[in-house]
Amino acid sequence: MDIVTNAVMDLLTSSMDIVTNAVMDLLTSSMDIITNAVMDLLTSSMDIVTNAVMDLLTSRTIMEWSGHTPVHIITISPDFGPAVSGSPPDLDNRPQGLFLRSLAG
Repeated sequence: MDIVTNAVMDLLTSSMDIVTNAVMDLLTSSMDIITNAVMDLLTSSMDIVTNAVMDLLTSRTIMEWSGHTPVHIITISPDFGPAVSGSPPDLDNRPQGLFLRSLAG
């Protein structure tokens, strides 16, 4: 009986160790995945905010509104001068970055 009891106890103990290790590995990898996702989100959000702020600092957009629709946009950039004046932007002659654009036709 001692041999059978010891065998059963060894089996139960090793099974519990395997399960415990598997659960700990799962929790650790899940936390790593969540941490990486949060860090990626924070980094990309900061990049977007930084680019938007830099665009605001390096150019000026003047919009005239008719109700809720922008009808006239002038973007003044130190590099290119007036880039848009009541028409779609010239994509070959514009500063890089995030700018307000008119969708009004």
